[in-house]
Amino acid sequence: MTGRPTIMTTETIAKLRQAFLLGADDRSACLYADIGTTALYNYQKKNPEYTEQKMALKQYNKLQALKKIFNEIPNDIKVAQWWLERTCKKEYGLRAVVKPNSGSNNSLVPKELTNEEALEIEQIISEQMKAIESSSVTL
Repeated sequence: MTGRPTIMTTETIAKLRQAFLLGADDRSACLYADIGTTALYNYQKKNPEYTEQKMALKQYNKLQALKKIFNEIPNDIKVAQWWLERTCKKEYGLRAVVKPNSGSNNSLVPKELTNEEALEIEQIISEQMKAIESSSVTL
């Protein structure tokens, strides 16, 4: 007596691979491969090494993006700036600092800026952006 033929054929696994390389989640990959998520999870239970392969496939595009960013950092100041702002937020991240008024009950509520204050802030940001754009980075 033979059992049901496996739904996890070479073709199905190839379709799952394609979907995971595109960053698909399990449900989307299973829809693409025309299987249910239960079939995928049962296959993973029987083949634990496949779970690691699946996770690696899902990370492929992230790694390709990181590679592209790191290849551009020496050539493009804006890419370098973008990377620093996002990965070293404490030192280089964009943030606004609001100092509360002492003695006020609403000391944690920021006050509304006057037009003069807003223009002054815009001027400072504009000057900083010009300085960044005109500087050159040597690594």
